[in-house]
Amino acid sequence: MARIVEQLPHYAAQSTALVPADLPASLADRYRLYLALRNATKPVITGTFEDSGFAPMHAMLCAVRGSEEALAEKPLAIFDCCPSPPLRWSALTCQTLIDCARAGIPATLISMPMAGATAPVTLRMVIVQHCAENLCGVTIHQLAAPGSPIVYGGAPAAFDMRRGSAPMGAIETAMIHAGYAEIGAHLRLPVHGYLVVSDAKCADYQAGAESALGALSELSLAGKLTDRGSHGDWIAAGAPWAHRRAADEVRRLLDDAQPMPLDDAVAAELEAIMRAEGGPIRWRLEGG
Repeated sequence: MARIVEQLPHYAAQSTALVPADLPASLADRYRLYLALRNATKPVITGTFEDSGFAPMHAMLCAVRGSEEALAEKPLAIFDCCPSPPLRWSALTCQTLIDCARAGIPATLISMPMAGATAPVTLRMVIVQHCAENLCGVTIHQLAAPGSPIVYGGAPAAFDMRRGSAPMGAIETAMIHAGYAEIGAHLRLPVHGYLVVSDAKCADYQAGAESALGALSELSLAGKLTDRGSHGDWIAAGAPWAHRRAADEVRRLLDDAQPMPLDDAVAAELEAIMRAEGGPIRWRLEGG
């Protein structure tokens, strides 16, 4: 995934969005950052799962940037910090906020109230609770190191009473995000949100409809995976459906991937950090 994102020009950052299941859970947060740093050069959206996770992750980021001062001057990562609705902050999340503030690494507040479940049912009151949880995080963060960079973000959602699920592709979810974005802008804070997503399980009509709803007011030209040619051209190309075109493009990107290698000394330092944690140092793709 890191190698694919590295080649996509519209993405300014990558994310440790996957959690490895083939090693001890206590190493998952630092190992996925290790893989991201070994396979791509773009900044990383990440987070910690354990109190002990921040120190080795910070050490790896410092190794790539060259020093703690260089990392604070030009951060290479943003750490997500998630309160537990309603209105609760765990010791882990508080500690991560404090660690990020003192290291000069940006933190993103990811408040996640669900309308009708862990928050009031009305969308307006969900935004109020979201604001309260995030302002608590801002207070903790700024008390640790005033002026440290922080992002006003979240993953609030509507709640489907029939399924007991939080539909991220629902229009109500997008409306909540639009509302709290206005609050963040009023507070003059950078804003983060989860939009252009779908609850579909494959690239079908639902995926297209829900993703499109989340993208409204976004202006962009369709990429090459969007077919706007003639029916005859589509037949001549083998009549590929959208999911097949996407799979072919993923294979092409992986075949062409040439990640910029780290300096040997930096790579050795990253491996030493992971070995000290008791983790593996596998990072190449099969055959790569």
